[in-house]
Amino acid sequence: MTKHSFDLEERTLEFSKKVIRFCKQLPQNVINRKLIAQLVDASGSVGANYREANSEYQEEIRKLLTEAIELKKIFSSIADKFS
Repeated sequence: MTKHSFDLEERTLEFSKKVIRFCKQLPQNVINRKLIAQLVDASGSVGANYREANSEYQEEIRKLLTEAIELKKIFSSIADKFS
């Protein structure tokens, strides 16, 4: 992965892994356990939320593209009748 990579799925996954590796190095005690768990959950949710939003857009884009193609076919058919 390059320094300026924009593959957000990969970057958010790597971010989560780095946070987990970091948290494994922290001292484990009564206070830290809960804070570490929250940090790990939050770092993982960044990627999960991105993937969720991305897949929602994909479905909407697919529907719009399908409609655009169908409209193009209809208008092309009408134009062909007049030429």
